[in-house]
Amino acid sequence: MEKILLIETSTALCSAALAEDGAITAYKESSAPKAHASLTAVFIQEILEERGLTLADCDAVCVSMGPGSYTGLRVGVSTAKGLCFGAGKPLLAVGTLDTLVAQAMEEIPGQAGNDGQTGTPGNSNDTPGNGITGSTNVIPDNSNGNLGNGIHDNGIPGNGIPGSVNAIPDNSNGTPGNGIPDTDNVITGTANVIPDLIGDPRFIIPMIDARRMEVYTAVFASTPSVIPSEAEGSLRYVQITETAPVIIDENSFAEYLEQGPVLFIGDGAGKCADVIRHPNAHFCQCHPKASSMLAPAIVQLRAGNFQNVAYFEPFYLKEFVATVSKKKLW
Repeated sequence: MEKILLIETSTALCSAALAEDGAITAYKESSAPKAHASLTAVFIQEILEERGLTLADCDAVCVSMGPGSYTGLRVGVSTAKGLCFGAGKPLLAVGTLDTLVAQAMEEIPGQAGNDGQTGTPGNSNDTPGNGITGSTNVIPDNSNGNLGNGIHDNGIPGNGIPGSVNAIPDNSNGTPGNGIPDTDNVITGTANVIPDLIGDPRFIIPMIDARRMEVYTAVFASTPSVIPSEAEGSLRYVQITETAPVIIDENSFAEYLEQGPVLFIGDGAGKCADVIRHPNAHFCQCHPKASSMLAPAIVQLRAGNFQNVAYFEPFYLKEFVATVSKKKLW
């Protein structure tokens, strides 16, 4: 039975998970600011103790390799390398954008259901899945029990009423949402949302916030599944452009939007909703989480794509530039 320790620290959400035999069995997360260095090792210890395991029982350690926050990536990678070196375990690395695509796949109607961190099917009785902190802020968006999606749908506010296609999370005081993702809800990692899409998106474009109107991104296109174990008719997504920093304007990704529905997902997606106004554009503001690393991690593990523990470095995408303080020290 495969056991993989998963570590995700590339954005403001710090999370760790344990996967056993293809399912998430333990998960911890926190959005506390600047706490990655103090919480990552604690989360790892807690989830192993929760399952009655030690690092020696794990088959591999998988870490998010980026792009993302310089500090966050360094914390995650250094922690993973230290664990692998000390315990003699192989190191796996998963791109942050791949994690976001996997996260989107978990929540798209028609794909494998997910009720938070356990990987079990979502509810079908009009109640939100309960695996994510803050899921009480999500309201049903139709009568078949799918969750409200926390996504702008072309700028139209949801009305908070079951049966509404455009329903979005209510505010914490129970009043209808205003068409803008709730920041508090997003920052705590409440990414267990389902896009307001009729069918599958033609493209998924994950976005990592790089400040101002810049994002780290790539385009993933849908293609019929070629994995026999997947349900017939399901889709998988393949990367068709290089990962790159992009400054967003009203014409960004126009060639893809003209071809069909596009889902923009990640902590850089929300700020793009006010700029990209195409009717095929759908936005999901969320953070990548360790539990969504499982699918790409299994692919890496079974293919034997292990990293060199001594020399592996995060994928920063941009070189780190140190600045000189203008304050006089003496």
